[in-house]
Amino acid sequence: MRSMGDADPLTLTVEQLQCLPEDGFRRAFCEIVDTLIGDYGETVMAEEMDFIAEGRSPYELATEEMRAVMTAHEHWFGLPQWGAIRVLPRAIHA
Repeated sequence: MRSMGDADPLTLTVEQLQCLPEDGFRRAFCEIVDTLIGDYGETVMAEEMDFIAEGRSPYELATEEMRAVMTAHEHWFGLPQWGAIRVLPRAIHA
């Protein structure tokens, strides 16, 4: 039985997302950003992330830009909803 302090094994941390192979990382990043925009709206996310406010698609960003955005906005990318079941299959098999 897990205690309340145990991490959910299906939850991906920002560090784990950053360690994905480049293609998987890029797919996961775009999947998460697309989901955030779908869930919270483009206006809200544009207030949070400059590249969205600039009208840029997450797919246009260089990998290093993606990593910088993820690091700067860990509170959005570290949510439990980005668990292995939701993100990894799409990131790996897209």
